[in-house]
Amino acid sequence: MKRRVVRTSSDEAAEFVTDPRTICVVAIQMETNHMAGFVYGGVLFRRHTKLRHLCVYELGIDVDHRNKGVGKLLIEAIGGEARQMGIDQGFAFTAATDRATRAIYDSAGGQHSSDNEILYGFDF
Repeated sequence: MKRRVVRTSSDEAAEFVTDPRTICVVAIQMETNHMAGFVYGGVLFRRHTKLRHLCVYELGIDVDHRNKGVGKLLIEAIGGEARQMGIDQGFAFTAATDRATRAIYDSAGGQHSSDNEILYGFDF
């Protein structure tokens, strides 16, 4: 698999992290001060209603911290941030073949569709 490196300016990065519609949670291993994982998502507004959802865009867990509950903690933490914003529902997409991500979403209480492209819905 080829990795694509996307470079952004510091202004673009600052705009992203200061956007009130962006929620980002980082897990730090306190003993080493290293990042164990992260999750970020964006608040989406439904047209013609006041309904808002959180779309979980990306979840990443450091190799040394996988299968230790970090992913579940991150999903629960981003859900807590969403609740503080008055958002009680969210969703994420993953491939049906991505068993690791599916296991994280399942452990966090996500309910999924039965398609090849899996949509997980969450109640926060």
